[in-house]
Amino acid sequence: MRKSSRIFLGVSLFLFVGSMGTWFLGVRYAISRIPREELDRIGDTDWIGVEWVLRGLILLMLAIVLALVPPIRALFKLMWKRL
Repeated sequence: MRKSSRIFLGVSLFLFVGSMGTWFLGVRYAISRIPREELDRIGDTDWIGVEWVLRGLILLMLAIVLALVPPIRALFKLMWKRL
C-alpha cells in the first residue's frame, strides 16, 4: 500500500509540475508564433494561448485526482473493516 501511495503521489507531483510548465511555456510559445507586426496591432492578447491553458488545467485535474486516490482508498478500507 505504501509503495502504491508513493507512486500515485510522485506521478501527481510530476503532472502538477507539467501542468504549470504547460500553462507558462505554452502561452509563450503561442505568442511567439505570431508575427511582430500582427502582435502590435492586436489590442487584446488575453485569448492567445487559451488552448495551452486548458491543456494545463486538464493535467492539473488529473494530478489532483491521482493525489486523492491513496487517502480515499485508505478511507474505504477503514470503513469496510468497521462493517
